[in-house]
Amino acid sequence: LINRYASCIPMDISSRSSRLAMLPYLPVYEENYLRLPSHLPEDVRSIHLPPAYASESKKKKQAMLALMACVRLHKLKVLNERLLPLKRDDIQKRLLASALIKMTYVPPPISLVSPPGSGE
Repeated sequence: LINRYASCIPMDISSRSSRLAMLPYLPVYEENYLRLPSHLPEDVRSIHLPPAYASESKKKKQAMLALMACVRLHKLKVLNERLLPLKRDDIQKRLLASALIKMTYVPPPISLVSPPGSGE
């Protein structure tokens, strides 16, 4: 799922031309650490494995890190309820919903008219 999310990130053609150019857009697994793509905020994209799982196999560690990443991305509402990357329509709806906040109605100002019988 993490690799699928990373492949759905919009990028220009030159970024897809080589593996070196794509590295900032790909998740990187290290021994007890997962770094998510660089478009995410720094405090969100680094995931550390809890010490209780340090003795597990490499495959199990990567699965645990990927699960932790999916939970984090779902909380950020970057993944939908099925833990799949959002579609373009979903992203547009969320952007419009946040951009079109209901504003309170402000009536037009009352014109300054002299009271009747003031002699003008």
